[in-house]
Amino acid sequence: MGAKVGGGGDYNSDINVTPLVDIMLVVLIIFMVITPMLGAAVAVTLPKGKNPVEEKKINSDKAVIVSIPANNTWYVGKDEMKAASSDEKLIQLGKVVKDKIDKVAKTEDKVVYIKCTQDVQYQYLVMTIDAIRLNGMDRIGLVVDRDKEGAPAPAAGAK
Repeated sequence: MGAKVGGGGDYNSDINVTPLVDIMLVVLIIFMVITPMLGAAVAVTLPKGKNPVEEKKINSDKAVIVSIPANNTWYVGKDEMKAASSDEKLIQLGKVVKDKIDKVAKTEDKVVYIKCTQDVQYQYLVMTIDAIRLNGMDRIGLVVDRDKEGAPAPAAGAK
């Protein structure tokens, strides 16, 4: 496959695949970098439970998930609730959750799942539940992680 030298004027019918391979490699690298970022939600260290019931609906696109990764911080899906005070955030949270729940077609799918980090104060979890219930939603699920070691939970007050 040597190159012809000179102006022979013949047509070259060989296919040059080098540009195609270059473009495909760039697209592959872009997809490899972007794809892990698409599935990442708000990082929350879930508390451990001995026998949590595994709920398949949490991973669906229609699931409404409220995450509390830190005190006074709330996310609905990947959207952070931004406001001046925690009261305004909770009012906004209740409205956003209500709007998202109303978009779910079936009645049995209208469940709000709450993910809360272990380090968050209990009052923020209760405030979140209250804000959701004030907007007429009573089906609330608290998400925990399965205790893989099978060790008993620590006693109350133990660290």
